[in-house]
Formats: sequence, structure tokens, C-alpha cells
Amino acid sequence: AAGERADSDPRLMMVYDGQGPCMVQWSSESAVPVAFLKRIQHVEFYQMPSLVEVSAERRGLRLLVEKFNALPGIKASFHHLGSRRVKAPDFAREVWEELGPLSVGATHGLIVIADDLASMKAWLHSRPYREEWAVATKMSRHSIVADAPLCLDLRLEGKWEPILVVFLLWLTPEAAGSEAYTKIQSRADDINKMHGGAGRISASLQPMGFGHMSTKELLKEVEWPTDRSRGCTHCFTVLADSPSSLRLLVQSKTFEDWKAAYRPHLVQAALPTEVAFSLPLELEATSAAPRPQKGSFVKP
Repeated sequence: AAGERADSDPRLMMVYDGQGPCMVQWSSESAVPVAFLKRIQHVEFYQMPSLVEVSAERRGLRLLVEKFNALPGIKASFHHLGSRRVKAPDFAREVWEELGPLSVGATHGLIVIADDLASMKAWLHSRPYREEWAVATKMSRHSIVADAPLCLDLRLEGKWEPILVVFLLWLTPEAAGSEAYTKIQSRADDINKMHGGAGRISASLQPMGFGHMSTKELLKEVEWPTDRSRGCTHCFTVLADSPSSLRLLVQSKTFEDWKAAYRPHLVQAALPTEVAFSLPLELEATSAAPRPQKGSFVKP
């Protein structure tokens, strides 16, 4: 009938995308706008000082990562911390000295990007991860695992030696939803506008978990029994196109302002309440998750 909207017409809503107002499509089959659906960023960091790069153990881990990448909706990489050319201790001395103590002895990192909760659950319960990876990483003295929405596009094209830096923060409960947190988020966003950083540096601060779910709720959703997040509350991810760009960031006033915003709101505890790890980026993934199939339900 005249004046009625055709079923094929897109459902639109006005939102703020972090830069300005825009229209996005709202999928009737989803609980959130299609434009807001994000992939999941899963990271694991290990203390493996005895792991030799040219060894049967390292080759076995590499083969397992290849098995991960063969699973639907999964992209994974495993590497020593630092950069492709330089391991963590030398990388910290050359690029950012504070990174040494912030890495708390970790030597290696696993990055897994899952398209959605179903893909993540299938990977976690696959034999290569649940059984073989657990055995292969027993050599690690300590480990920490974190899950958060992926809100950066991880791209390799045009990047000389891309570096991914993952900060894990333990913020106080009082900081959440406060003016202080608004300032913390604003200072993190300032990194994306930093002079000289356009196209070279991008950053995103996200609460741990996924969508509306806390870490505990996320683990329940994917039926995973063990929480190895050690209670961290937020994940701050930085992508730099090279070690020199990362050095530009950490030596900038913008970065100092970011640290000054969040550090007063860290939990007061004897254990570290902020840690950071750098490793070479070896996979590509957009932050936007694939469009769900028609008729499927997507949890926010």
C-alpha cells in the first residue's frame, strides 16, 4: 500500500560512531545493529623461557596453530614477544623500556580472532586446543588469558613490521561508568587522532568479556570451565605499523596523558594491576563480524 515501507527496505537508525552521527542498518534478525557486530579477540600470554625457536616443541606449537586456522571462523597466530626480528628484552630496550617490567616475564603470545561465539566455542572444545594445546603449553610457568571485542581492523597491507600491543588493566569498580572512566576512554581515543599517527597507529579500549557479557558470563556461554583472566577488567589494544611508530606513541604527550588518566584508578594490590605485551601481527581480520545468516539470532 502507498506510504508503507517495503519489507526489502533497510531498517535504519541514527547512532554516534565515535567520530560523528551516522545511519546504520538494524537487522531484524539480530539483537544489535549489523554494524555493531564485532569479532572476538582472544589472547593468551605465556612464560616459556626454555622454548627454543628451532626445536621440536616450537614446531609442534606451530602445527597446532595451523590446525586452529583450519577451523571455521578462526584466525590464529603464536609468536615470541617483541617483534619479528627482535625478542622481548631487546625490543623493550630499543623501543619502550617500561614494556620490560610490564610484560611480567612473559615470552610468548597466542592471538585468536573468532568470528562469533559459536566459532569460539567450537575452537575451545576442539581436540587441537582442549587436549593438544593444553599438553604443549604445560612448560609455561604462568599464563594469562583475556577475551574482549575486537574493535580494530588488523591489516598487514602497507605495514612494514606491524606490532600489536595488548594492555590488560585492573580498574576499580568505582571507575566503571564514572566521569573518570569517560576521561580514560577519551584519552584512549586521542591516540587515534595523534599528530603524525594517522594510518600508523590505532587503539581501542574495551571492557573484558563480550557485548553485554562479563568474562564469567562469556565463559558460561561457551561452556568453558576455567577463568584464567586473573580478574582483569579492561583490554587496551594498540596496533602500530612498525616499531618506530610504537616508539613515537610511547614517547608522546598523548600517551602520557592516557597513562595519567587510568593509573589513579587501578586496583590497589600487591599483584600487578597493569600488564602489557607486544608481539608481531601475523594475521588479518576486520573488527566487523561477518553478517549473520538470515533468521539467525545474534547476542549483543
